[in-house]
Amino acid sequence: LYDIMVKATTDKIRAASFESKKSAAPPRLNQTKLPLESLSQPSQNKKVEDVPQAPGGGWTITKTKAREEYHLLAKDLEDLHSETKSTQPKKGVPAGRPMILYREQDVERKAWELHGGKRQFVDHLKMLLKKHKAKKKKNDEGSFKLPNSYRNDVLGRPAAAPGPSQPAQQATQPTQAHIQIVPLSPVLSEIKDSMAPWLWDQCMAELERWDRVVKRQGQPGLRGRLEIAMRHAQTFATTYPPRPPPTHVPTKSPWMRVLHATLAEAPRIPPNSQEPVEGIVPFGKTPIGSSLKPLYDWDDAYLRRVFVAVASVVRMHGTGEAGWASVRWVVYDTVSTIRVSVSGAEN
Repeated sequence: LYDIMVKATTDKIRAASFESKKSAAPPRLNQTKLPLESLSQPSQNKKVEDVPQAPGGGWTITKTKAREEYHLLAKDLEDLHSETKSTQPKKGVPAGRPMILYREQDVERKAWELHGGKRQFVDHLKMLLKKHKAKKKKNDEGSFKLPNSYRNDVLGRPAAAPGPSQPAQQATQPTQAHIQIVPLSPVLSEIKDSMAPWLWDQCMAELERWDRVVKRQGQPGLRGRLEIAMRHAQTFATTYPPRPPPTHVPTKSPWMRVLHATLAEAPRIPPNSQEPVEGIVPFGKTPIGSSLKPLYDWDDAYLRRVFVAVASVVRMHGTGEAGWASVRWVVYDTVSTIRVSVSGAEN
């Protein structure tokens, strides 16, 4: 579960961790000016219709699939952040072709924005499906393109394992049915109803993988501990309030531009690299499978730059959707793609 949830990282922007690393180095910033602690508390007004259904944690979707599955036009995607990568070689297809990627939750929010919300977007997909069926001689639902995470809403069938969309960092991919408990206990039913569908599916897929691992080792399976594990996941997930629509972010703000420029210079760990990277420091390890996975963080010098940039945005735009409520997600997006895990001390 940690390997799944670490993709989002903590709300606290290391406020407590800064204090735990006191030294005679340059003076620390006065972090009490930002209401970080109060803002990181679980949202009491979180509505089910505000919860994204598309996979998060840096999960991306190609421009072609974004247009096909979310039924958008090219101009609808123009104001979304994107990155261009080269395709990997496939059978009969050479590598190196340019591929434009968007974060799928950004595409999802754009579809909500265009149709007036999540429910209206689902109604739009149902209407398109009805037209699709009318054009076919047979009741052909299989050829209708729609987001995998909306299959249950539109077709009345649960989503399949994530398909061609590419995660920006490695993610557990469900390869077979999740741990089957029919019916779900009242506790698990309540947890499932409170979580985004993609997050529930990813957690259950990871637990299914661990269930197979421990059984191969001759230990009891995880069925008896599902409620405890999923309750932890639910508690962690509720610390993240709904992400505001991208249109609420003041992209032309000079302070927001400074933040984007600062994050663009974030130290990064090259894939499969074990060499030290300037600006990144290890702060511990976590057990993943049968080995210990190192955890990394930005060093104090770079964190100070990020904090100054974030503080400037909040000072000028406040703590609402044009300020802190959106800017925290700008930082999450960067963290989720560069193989670092911003630590947050609970003490």
